[in-house]
Amino acid sequence: MKKIFFSIFILAMTLCLAFGSAYIIKDWDILFSTSEIEDSNSDPPVVEPGGDTDNEPEPEQKVEITDWTFFENSVSSYKGTAEVVNNIPSSYSMEFIPSSEEVQFEDLDSLYEYIYSQNIESFYKITFNGLEEKYFSLPSFSEYVFLFVGSGDISTIFPAKIQLGEVKYYEGNDFEVDSLQSQVFSKDFYENNVSELIIPENIKNIDVNAFAKGRSEYINKVVINCNEVVKFTSVSSGNDPEDINVGTNVYVKAELLEEYKTTYPQSADHIFPIGYEVPEEKYLPYVIEDGVITAYTGSATDLVIPSTYSLSSDGQAIEGSDYTITEIGDNVFKFSSIEKIDMSSSLILKLGNSCFVGALSLKTVILSNCLTTIGIGCFSESAIETIDLPDSVIEIGKSAFFWCSALNSVTLSNSLQSLPYGCFSMCSSLTTIVLPETISSLGENCFGSSSISSINFPDSLTSLPYGCFGACNFVEIDLSDTQIETLGEDCFGSNELLTKVVLNDLITSLPDMCFYRCFSLSSIIIPESVISLGDQCFDTCSSLNSIILPSALTSFGEACFYRCSSLSSIVIPASVRSWGKNAFLFCESLSYVEISHRPGALPTSMFSYSINTVVFNDTSFYSLFLPGYIDYDLFKNPSVVKFKSSVDDGSNSWLNENYVKTIEGDYNVYTRKV
Repeated sequence: MKKIFFSIFILAMTLCLAFGSAYIIKDWDILFSTSEIEDSNSDPPVVEPGGDTDNEPEPEQKVEITDWTFFENSVSSYKGTAEVVNNIPSSYSMEFIPSSEEVQFEDLDSLYEYIYSQNIESFYKITFNGLEEKYFSLPSFSEYVFLFVGSGDISTIFPAKIQLGEVKYYEGNDFEVDSLQSQVFSKDFYENNVSELIIPENIKNIDVNAFAKGRSEYINKVVINCNEVVKFTSVSSGNDPEDINVGTNVYVKAELLEEYKTTYPQSADHIFPIGYEVPEEKYLPYVIEDGVITAYTGSATDLVIPSTYSLSSDGQAIEGSDYTITEIGDNVFKFSSIEKIDMSSSLILKLGNSCFVGALSLKTVILSNCLTTIGIGCFSESAIETIDLPDSVIEIGKSAFFWCSALNSVTLSNSLQSLPYGCFSMCSSLTTIVLPETISSLGENCFGSSSISSINFPDSLTSLPYGCFGACNFVEIDLSDTQIETLGEDCFGSNELLTKVVLNDLITSLPDMCFYRCFSLSSIIIPESVISLGDQCFDTCSSLNSIILPSALTSFGEACFYRCSSLSSIVIPASVRSWGKNAFLFCESLSYVEISHRPGALPTSMFSYSINTVVFNDTSFYSLFLPGYIDYDLFKNPSVVKFKSSVDDGSNSWLNENYVKTIEGDYNVYTRKV
């Protein structure tokens, strides 16, 4: 009987051990890292329909970890949005939820190519030659694949199989967390909202780049609660660096403070005991080098430029009084979204080239009372509405306010002697401006294509350059009381609203295109001092119906009165010796021209499509070329007459009796009989 009882006892113990071992093996498989591949052909347990479920255990309630992802014993990334992070888990469990996609690879190259083509948030289960499986998310693969397969030749363990899917993390004790990997806070290309990170005592290893400046630049406080000195390592070099490389302040337990500073001497100035309040350094949103702001690093739209600054221990500009800000450099606010900038409290002496170019939101600018220089294109194509230049300003660069289409009010410095090329060109809202008495010169196109309709001319100003007031909105121009002696080409051209012009007797010539395309010009008084009219001087002045030329005029240029369609008569002084081609071409209303001297051969097409009557007061002409319709009775015996063959000249007995007719192309040529 005892033998039978003993045999039964042994059998029971064997069964218990067998079931216990199976349970342990099943639990081991949960760890994933070295588990054997389950037999895919094994049948799942069968539950009979209608079976007894009253005694089934309640399903395990899993609490999911959503802010963190892991790799084995390390935190690999943070996905949360909190500003203060203090929830790093000490342990976790995980579950792989496969998708239907499964990919097979026969060699390492094709495996790598596939891995790097996938989305960074994808998760995988990888099996090498049916021996081992791992779970990971990109881009970790390149760093850890050799750990998966050992130190042997990786090509010997292919083929590899990848099962796509998702890894979920839960509260649990399957994995103990003791380290932070590189780039833990690299979400959204190194941007996150974390300003303070509290690290629990279970974290004993941290990659040197886990929260380094440049990767999570908003983390300005890290608190380490470990009871021993946390080891910082570098994944890339494998070395233990002397510099923690956090770019911020690290707080540790007081009893470990000296050991930390000894271990990481380069970071000693950033390591403090927990509870210590570091004096706050207010960083300025600028890069400042030797008093010059070279870059704007902020995002504010309303800026106040301070007069001084200091430097933090890491070389950044902070509030302070150690150094003076004297200049804003080239391109600093180029295409920025700032709306207002106030320099009134600063000691800024210079604004650099293109400093605010294209700042399409910049409406208000208050300048420093110390400002002396405004650079080339400084405010061009910005949205400024007004500008008041302090009297300290002595120099403005070319095109400084070019195409400031919203600029409607300008106060100039009383220290300025000149305005440069294109300074206020294309300022379509600028209608009036007062030039200081110190201004002695204006640059080409200074106000071109602006809406200027009113301006003063100080006595110091003696010339107006090329295009200075071209395409503006003048209705009248009166230079009679000015000291202007010289007008540049196209000076008042394309002033489409201009109706009246009065010039002074200091002006000796009207240059090329001076009043070109002034469609509304109907009245102009040209003083007797003017001796020449340039090419296209009154081109397309279609409202000009009469003009009195000065008696001392010696020349007028090509197309001088071209398309002056309202001009009805013209008396050309005897002093004129130079005639421009097409001078009166397409003057459709011109019916009377009086020429009181011997012009020689008149240029081609001078009166084409315009003249009906010509009166010649000089009887000593040698030759005359007049294409058009002629009243022959007004001729005074010229030696040669040319006119188009379309003119009906056959009935004029006077012409036939005194001239010999020949034909040259489209012209009848009459030569006086000897």
